[in-house]
Amino acid sequence: MEKTEEKAGTVKCELHLHTKGSSPCARVEAEEIARLYSEAGYGAIAVTNHYMKYLFDSYYPPLSDLKKAEMYLGLYRELKEKCRPYGIKVFLGMELNPECMNTEVVPAAEFLCYGLTEEFLLRHPRLFDLSQRRLFELFEENGILMYQSHPFRSYCVQADPKLMHGVEVRNGHPKQENNNEEALRFAEEHCLLQIAGSDFHEGAITAGIYIPEDVADGARLVKYLRSGNPPLIVEK
Repeated sequence: MEKTEEKAGTVKCELHLHTKGSSPCARVEAEEIARLYSEAGYGAIAVTNHYMKYLFDSYYPPLSDLKKAEMYLGLYRELKEKCRPYGIKVFLGMELNPECMNTEVVPAAEFLCYGLTEEFLLRHPRLFDLSQRRLFELFEENGILMYQSHPFRSYCVQADPKLMHGVEVRNGHPKQENNNEEALRFAEEHCLLQIAGSDFHEGAITAGIYIPEDVADGARLVKYLRSGNPPLIVEK
């Protein structure tokens, strides 16, 4: 996959990013993220912090599920506020790990989700308790897309392709063996939608997509992604 040249009327969009405070693996503060993405010429970010039972039980403070969901949303709101002066749009996303798909505590399958709303998450704070089938049904009912992230890392299993919308065919995490070529073949074999993202944790901006400038919210992002495979960005 080669880097695609930016076309008029489009902006660079990050689709896989984690902010400090959401999980132990995320190391960069919201303010620094805004600066870095502005310097890299990005106009949009989908913040996809980890959403999983392990974090709810062992990382977040001992609060109700609803309060923990509010904390999760607070990190999205913080990034949105820090990105506003730079003119960077921020979409609410999620990297969801269904507990039933884990091997012990290792997240064997994770899904990047787009089109979420704050109201939806507060109605369904324990999404990680649901099966892949139930998640897919619930997301279909609510206009949410789910893509399996980095499905060919060594610890991952390939989820049921009939119960997801797409695959992250380019994961740019610099410290992981992502086997992106296998992810692309899997997506093509099963006619799944394709996306790319940096898997930003510590400062490396490595991948993304181009979206039209007028994609201003999560619903319009979903509409655009459903329309076909976007041009992918592979940063050098």
